[in-house]
Amino acid sequence: MRNTFLGALTLTLAGLASPGLAADLPFCAFGTSTCAEACDFATLAQCRAFLVGDKGYCGTNPRYTPARQANASTPLPRR
Repeated sequence: MRNTFLGALTLTLAGLASPGLAADLPFCAFGTSTCAEACDFATLAQCRAFLVGDKGYCGTNPRYTPARQANASTPLPRR
């Protein structure tokens, strides 16, 4: 039980140290028994695996903004 508490505390502190990371990942687990929201998942499958045996649901991260991707097939105009 003590190890579980220390692990949860470590993850919480790591999340506080890097608040921008959660907005970079597209999926969240909401309403879990350990936290109200965990936006640490790159795929829906990862989120669902996190929730196995726990209440809650997976959904899209409301703060997620996809990185702008350069279109490699369109060359820049020449001057």
